[in-house]
Amino acid sequence: MAGLFDERDGGLITYWKTISAITDLVGAGTAARIYPLIGKERTDRQDRIIYERTDGESIQHLAGTSGVRQSILYCYCYSDTLSGADAIAEALRANTANYRGTLSGVYVYWIECTDALDDGIDEAKDKSDTHRYWVRVIFRITHAEAVGV
Repeated sequence: MAGLFDERDGGLITYWKTISAITDLVGAGTAARIYPLIGKERTDRQDRIIYERTDGESIQHLAGTSGVRQSILYCYCYSDTLSGADAIAEALRANTANYRGTLSGVYVYWIECTDALDDGIDEAKDKSDTHRYWVRVIFRITHAEAVGV
């Protein structure tokens, strides 16, 4: 998986930073608010995407390892409103699902967006009325397995 999910120049993250439907909502280039594994409540109030790999497996057959891997990626789309979080999730889903091609030297066979879309709210730690809404999009990514991972 080396190179596909890296925070700064991973293939998938770099790809998202080229899609105006996404960057219009979460920023572009080095200012893009797309983060791995950062806690859900931050001090800034800007819209953002937080992603995490949650599962995965090497695909094997009777002759051994196939060289193909499936990774599961959870993407949390945050905004001050549920409709804002929905807009980020929809931009991410519409521009990622069904992708095929090479990202940072890793061949992606298929990106499937699961039907397990859900949403929620994170209440402010200070008990104020400033909540953050999130919508989670789940991707199953079938890609070439990196050697040594």
